[in-house]
Amino acid sequence: MLVSLNRKHVKESESHSDVWTKIKLRLTEDQINEVKTYLNNYVDELMNDPNRAKAVEVAWIIGNSNPWPEPFETNVYMIAAEQNFDVAGSMAGLFLWRVMGERPETWVFIKDESKQRPCMCYFLDNGN
Repeated sequence: MLVSLNRKHVKESESHSDVWTKIKLRLTEDQINEVKTYLNNYVDELMNDPNRAKAVEVAWIIGNSNPWPEPFETNVYMIAAEQNFDVAGSMAGLFLWRVMGERPETWVFIKDESKQRPCMCYFLDNGN
């Protein structure tokens, strides 16, 4: 579940619906699930490692490598974003937004605008 800093439950923004529609038109359900499974596995590993901070953003997952790790390179960059790097970054971020919202834990999100490309950062809500 996603909550804002003021702990209000967040539903998917209308502004994201057009991007998600493009993803669903260009990828099969299996391809979508492959990306979501990759992200969930990443977060599961994070949750199970007592030495890692419970924070995540999509740039930490896909990094600046070229090519991106699979399934992002093929499913997101090559197919869904039609090899447009900026669109692929937005789509990857939306995938993470959806995954974090579907998780059983409560995650607080903030928009980090201190970077060249603003992004969402998610922190595990410890209840404080």
